[in-house]
Amino acid sequence: MTQLQYEGIQAPDWLSSINSKLKEADAVVVVSAEYNHSIPPPLSNMLDHFPLASYAYKPSGIVCYSTGMQDTSFFFVECSY
Repeated sequence: MTQLQYEGIQAPDWLSSINSKLKEADAVVVVSAEYNHSIPPPLSNMLDHFPLASYAYKPSGIVCYSTGMQDTSFFFVECSY
């Protein structure tokens, strides 16, 4: 079974393409709107599909933006646990 397969079902081509780009990257930066003190569920779901080896030992960062003054600060507090 390859890394992006789940019970014999092959991942879509676009998802495999993104995984290849992640593996080749020197660092990872995620820029997203804040959603309920976190990143949007579709983004979280997409990132969960990649094996941990795609991110291993790479510098990474998360940039969030929000319309509220404190929404994003709560997100960073929750991520620090």
